[in-house]
Amino acid sequence: MINQIFSFVGYILLGLFMYFLLGLFWFLYKNILSIKVGYFLAIKAIKRSNKMMTLAIIAVMTATFLALIVISGVMSGLIEGSIISFREKDLGDLVISSLDNKTVILNSSAIINVLKNDPDVLGYTPRYSGSGSIEANWKTLKSNDVANKRDVSFFGINPDLEDSVTHLSENVKEGTWLTKEDASKYVLLGKDIVEKYSVASGVDPTLLRNVEPGAKVRITVGSTTNEYTVKGILVVKNQDIGQKVFFVDSELERLSNLLPQDVSMIAVKLKTGIDPKSVKATLIANGFDQYAKIQTFEEGTPSFVNQMKELFGVMGTMFGSVGIVVAAITLFIVIFINAITRRKQIGILKGIGINSFAIEFSYVFQAVLYTSIGCLLGAFIVFAFIKPIIDAHPIDFPFSDGIIVVDPTTTLIRVGILLVIAIIAGYFPARMIVKRNTLDAILGR
Repeated sequence: MINQIFSFVGYILLGLFMYFLLGLFWFLYKNILSIKVGYFLAIKAIKRSNKMMTLAIIAVMTATFLALIVISGVMSGLIEGSIISFREKDLGDLVISSLDNKTVILNSSAIINVLKNDPDVLGYTPRYSGSGSIEANWKTLKSNDVANKRDVSFFGINPDLEDSVTHLSENVKEGTWLTKEDASKYVLLGKDIVEKYSVASGVDPTLLRNVEPGAKVRITVGSTTNEYTVKGILVVKNQDIGQKVFFVDSELERLSNLLPQDVSMIAVKLKTGIDPKSVKATLIANGFDQYAKIQTFEEGTPSFVNQMKELFGVMGTMFGSVGIVVAAITLFIVIFINAITRRKQIGILKGIGINSFAIEFSYVFQAVLYTSIGCLLGAFIVFAFIKPIIDAHPIDFPFSDGIIVVDPTTTLIRVGILLVIAIIAGYFPARMIVKRNTLDAILGR
């Protein structure tokens, strides 16, 4: 019943829209001569206009377009950069995790075997999870000092498999990537637990101080405490990775009394062009959804990231809308002054039989032309310069490498909005002058 109502409403709206289009075409057909005259008047007015004023108007429209596209694009790109980091450095295209009421993936060896033999899978990395505490500088700790210690989460990884999926070795800022031989000797630290790299430096007293590759740290898991050497610092703008301590998987299994099949997460990278939903469907067809939570990247992305993306998108649109208001006011003032200074000419045109619509159309055409040129220039600047430069050199935000998100469909919609604003801003001031008494306009009264 509800679907029928929505369909009925949709048909009504479609009918109204078609009726509007037919009415618009009929109106244009009936006024085709006036449109031609208005076009002629507009071209003459543009040729005789002050060139500096014309350039100023176009510059304002270009700046408005840039504000509308770039500000919202950067705001959205700030979060988009974080999402890209989650995909490339953490979750992959498909993420398999433990069920809500479990701590590990059940039957993980069978799932891994299917992934290993799936031709669509480029790589996969099983991870083991644990928690405990890490301490630095304990050897120089004085009796009245507070221990440089904090609670942390652990990831146990196969270094080769992990790097084949996330390429985290590229993000080792200092030191080197783990190898299988490092199991009982070395660990990698995420940047957000090291004072030197954390954005909370000077605020969080539990950050590890004076820690760099080669430094010794003491890690406690349960009742077991071992000493390790820091092999490297992972600098990734991803909160999940940045707050982890990375072990070779066999070492974390030993510390946490885990079995090789006690995997907590599997991040899967697919070949280019493969739909994650198809691989997910294959795993579900094998009945693995009874043993693990199987999600595409979009489904597995933390909800707060998606919420932030929507928030920043709205904020970008709001800031860009201020530019639209400025442009509308500017166009209104310019067209109004232009019409005021030419009211004698307008009166004469009306006196010799030029109808009001032709005169109004000439001013609307000028406004639309200026706006169109401004939008074209703005689009050229964005797509030829700003976007390529920012893509090559992302903006260094504390929690993401910001890019600029420019969607062609959204851009066209915003261009349409600017053109509608131009039509309104061009029509009303012209209408205000044209509707005055013809004789008063000729005499300048």
